[in-house]
Amino acid sequence: MTSEHTGKREQFGHPIATFQAVAMQSADRYIDLRTMEVTLWQAAWRLDPTDIAVAKIWASEGVRRVLQTARHRHGGFGADTDYSLHHYHAWAKQLELSLGPAAADEEALGDLLAAEA
Repeated sequence: MTSEHTGKREQFGHPIATFQAVAMQSADRYIDLRTMEVTLWQAAWRLDPTDIAVAKIWASEGVRRVLQTARHRHGGFGADTDYSLHHYHAWAKQLELSLGPAAADEEALGDLLAAEA
């Protein structure tokens, strides 16, 4: 959705997708998405508490970064409740509030790693 929008949205007579800063941020968000996927599958396969904590941290932090970048790329329209991007943001916020912030998982991960050492 954001990729399509940045290809159409123009500033200074060019699509914003052609700007280097936009491309670099998009690449960073792609890395976030792939890392979330990899840590999820590793946690699901191994069912190790350390891997599960790492996957939860990446999911919590990564989703926040991806959605903030998407909202920014859409020119703030993601805050409009009639715009579909808002629903993704609200869903992610609800999950964060119900599952807890990344800081709690980081503390749990630290305890797990300290116990193993």
